[in-house]
Amino acid sequence: MCGIAGVIRFDGANVSASLIKAMGRAIKHRGDDDLGYVLLNSSSVPHPFCGEDSDEAIRHSLPGLDTVTGEAYTAAFCHRRFSIIDLSPGGHQPFLDQSGKYSITFNGEIYNYIELRDELSKLGHSFVTESDTEVFLRSYIEWGTGCFKRLNGFWAAAITDSERKITVLSRDRLGKKPLYYYQSNDALYFASEIKSLLEVPEIRNSVGVNEELLYFWVTSGLRDIENQTFFNGIRSFPAANFAVIGERFTGNFERFWSVPDERASVRDISVEEAKKQIYDILLDSVKIRLRADVPLCVELSGGMDSSALVAFAAIASGKKISTFTVRFPEKEWNEEPFARKIAEQYNVNYNIIENPSIDFWKTISPFTYLEEEPYHSPNLNSNQAVWGAMRGQGMKVSLNGAAGDELFAGYGNYFYNVQLENLKNLQFSDFIGNLKWTEYDHKLKSFLHPLIFLFEQVSGVSLLKHRSENKSLGDSLRVRGDIKRYQFLTAEKMLHSELTNTKIPYWLSSGDKGYMGLPLEVRAPFLDYRIVEYAAALPASYLIKDGWHKWIFRKAVEDILPADVVWRRKKMGFPFPFETFHAKNRAIFEKIVRERDNPFLTSIPDEKITGNWRLVSFILWYEYFFNSNMKLFREIEEMSGPAGAGEAYQPAYIKYYPGG
Repeated sequence: MCGIAGVIRFDGANVSASLIKAMGRAIKHRGDDDLGYVLLNSSSVPHPFCGEDSDEAIRHSLPGLDTVTGEAYTAAFCHRRFSIIDLSPGGHQPFLDQSGKYSITFNGEIYNYIELRDELSKLGHSFVTESDTEVFLRSYIEWGTGCFKRLNGFWAAAITDSERKITVLSRDRLGKKPLYYYQSNDALYFASEIKSLLEVPEIRNSVGVNEELLYFWVTSGLRDIENQTFFNGIRSFPAANFAVIGERFTGNFERFWSVPDERASVRDISVEEAKKQIYDILLDSVKIRLRADVPLCVELSGGMDSSALVAFAAIASGKKISTFTVRFPEKEWNEEPFARKIAEQYNVNYNIIENPSIDFWKTISPFTYLEEEPYHSPNLNSNQAVWGAMRGQGMKVSLNGAAGDELFAGYGNYFYNVQLENLKNLQFSDFIGNLKWTEYDHKLKSFLHPLIFLFEQVSGVSLLKHRSENKSLGDSLRVRGDIKRYQFLTAEKMLHSELTNTKIPYWLSSGDKGYMGLPLEVRAPFLDYRIVEYAAALPASYLIKDGWHKWIFRKAVEDILPADVVWRRKKMGFPFPFETFHAKNRAIFEKIVRERDNPFLTSIPDEKITGNWRLVSFILWYEYFFNSNMKLFREIEEMSGPAGAGEAYQPAYIKYYPGG
């Protein structure tokens, strides 16, 4: 887990050392264990350099970047290291092979590196480190761009190949690791975070607001769709793709993997087969994600997904697992008693985090800089506080139950899509079975809502109040988009869209900023490509059956978890009482809205903005990145009152915040 940045020039001009240093400095919070650079001449030969934050052994073995003189370098890459596997200087990056012809600058983890290393050794490759980075590079040397299909993990990588005089950029299958880029006529810039790209004067002086994305954000809360960012001109490198860059970057991407877009029928996959496959794949997914040379834990909420991960971790490791559970004072949100049951069953090292209190406004300036785009809720800061508590107790890697609900239809809104798919497939018994009782207590709505939803999609008329209100907000914007492009009737299409475009990309990018701001490596076993492939092809009727959401997953894990965890009738979650938060901080909200200098929200009345966090977050983002209104942020921090007791662990994004 690290941060990377790079520049590739196509006009023969020299890349300045000061520029690549500035790009790397902007993402120092992602890893301060080590720092490295590689510069390429016109023959694409990599030359390694160290920096001021490099490991001591590296500083003694490599020249400093400040010594660069004379030779022209047309490309430069930077790597900030957060050490997880092979903590020795051997894991230093950018990493060069022994011949000096190839290099890799890589952010992420390759979980199956042990198996790949064994395979490559049999093919004649020799290794000088224990790192997954060397395995990644040697995989490329052996299999070329075909290596990406063999990797199980997450990554954003730049590989230089002086034999072919090319650079290959690649991103993992689901896009768990961010990779942003900006292309001009003469150069390509890329980085793990947008703030790194904004260190480039050419980019900083040319980017504007992506107004079409603003429309989707205001009306539907959509972000990161079609690889867009809020900065017009800066895009996300597409997941499950690579690009070969030679004398120019053509903008062509080559896809090496796809989420299945068709579901099997119940005749193709039996319930017993589905249960076994889910169990076996998830067990192995957890097993390979336990590989780390630093302290590791599992986030145990007390819900089914995290409880299953704890069970699988205990089964796979044979060692005592450390877990962390948040205890909430409100009984309706507190799942700690269920978590304790799991902890006792699997004899874990059980740690409780009391409901974290956050001084949200006290760090609003560095947090806005960290997230670098508008976000859906202040709850992101609460999540980070939980991860910070874990980091403060020495943890550097955490297993997290993210994406279980998106894979197996855990949320209430999926009910209607599954019901429509049951009707489409003439599975009337499953449709009726879901009407008798539903986990979310839909009652009459469980019958009527699919029909209402179908009418809305066909007619374009919004019958439900919240959707019509959001549409009216969008109508006041200068640029509008076609929201129907991202609305789907069946579970098959909706879940596929959420995995690849409309939901998971946002959760991954915003989450990555949050935990890498500490930093902490968060691993998501449910996003193993094998479980994604399998879950995405399951019959929709296996997802919700007899009113139970995630029915097939419940069946897969019911033998390893207590019945009241698996078959609990009420789904809980991580609460954030926005109405209470808004009422307590009304003066701050009103100040933000009243003092906004924002040409995009002029037609929306103040009272409609004040209680809408998506709009408030957009204002804060615009004031920070376009108006440079640091005065507003200082005054907000002053209005929030005296700071609390503070955190035992100081997040790196605050420690290294350029605003002081």
